[in-house]
Amino acid sequence: MVSNLVIPALLEERRIDAVVDTAAKVTVVSLDWVRENRPSVRMGEKISLLNAAKGSLMEGWRLADQKFSCGGTEFLTDVIVAPIVEDMLLGLDFLKRNRIVIDMGDLTVLVNGTLVPALGKKTGDPLP
Repeated sequence: MVSNLVIPALLEERRIDAVVDTAAKVTVVSLDWVRENRPSVRMGEKISLLNAAKGSLMEGWRLADQKFSCGGTEFLTDVIVAPIVEDMLLGLDFLKRNRIVIDMGDLTVLVNGTLVPALGKKTGDPLP
């Protein structure tokens, strides 16, 4: 059974697997992914986020105006860096603002008129 819809993307020109997450209010990037792929990045404002899975607060940092690309379209978006399992959660803030259309029947995501095939996977499983 599919529990996550994942699209291939780039964040600041580095490959990232982005989980389309309509339950997340904001877009979040894994602290581990940032440490591995952008070790010199300066973290922004410190904030607290609700970890819905655990029902507790977790620490995060805001990064403004990050270059995010998928489906041949480039966006500037703010992200929160936090200790999450997946590389990236594309939250409602991004999905709604950019009018992203999700088709669960065909496992596709429409980004600025371009159909992006998505992969279904379980949380924590690697992509093929």
